[in-house]
Amino acid sequence: MAAPALVDTIRRDVERSVFRARNGLRYVTGVSRPGVGLSPKQVVWQRGKARLYRYDSDRRSRRRPLVITFSIMGRSYVLDLLPGSSFVGWLLDAGFDVFLLDFGVPDHVDAGNTLETYVDDYVPRALRAARDAAGVPDVDLLGYCFGGCSRPWRRLLIRTCQSATSQRWRRRSTSAG
Repeated sequence: MAAPALVDTIRRDVERSVFRARNGLRYVTGVSRPGVGLSPKQVVWQRGKARLYRYDSDRRSRRRPLVITFSIMGRSYVLDLLPGSSFVGWLLDAGFDVFLLDFGVPDHVDAGNTLETYVDDYVPRALRAARDAAGVPDVDLLGYCFGGCSRPWRRLLIRTCQSATSQRWRRRSTSAG
């Protein structure tokens, strides 16, 4: 490599490293973090760190609300990143009445919780709160989980929903597999 090309390559690499370091410091100090999860919402139920949010919308046109249960370990804002890059925003624009169950950030206080704590206690109460807030007898449920526990989580959610909702929902969910 010729000397001028080598100097240009080094200069470009140094500039890129400085840019990355500056952005990293801004992120770590909180100065330049992107605003995520900013769609307007209200807390309609809470237990411990778990919160059920109902997103504000004047476009609700679907009969049944959609309750999204997020994974225990994830951050629910991934469904509502930025305006124009938001699954929640897309659902709201499509006329859904969107609720989201966020279990919060786990720490030592949650060490005694089991999967049953979330599925047998939190989820049925949150579903009941969503039905009450929307004034409807039934809700649609969407579970979101990235990782190895999605199959047992789905089974537990179906079992919970079967016991927490109407007989009619029970027949539909068991026949769907």
